[in-house]
Amino acid sequence: MKINRSAARSLEEGLEETLTIHRLGLVEQLGRSFTTTNLIENLNSQLKKYQAE
Repeated sequence: MKINRSAARSLEEGLEETLTIHRLGLVEQLGRSFTTTNLIENLNSQLKKYQAE
């Protein structure tokens, strides 16, 4: 918190959800979807994945 308050707040904001995903064992299924917070980038990466198959 002393170094970067904004980063610390962002981490705190998503911490409970991140831990819940780990507790439920859904990291592999959902982890790729959460690698970016930008929904457009996420959609584009998913489309690229399906186009390659």
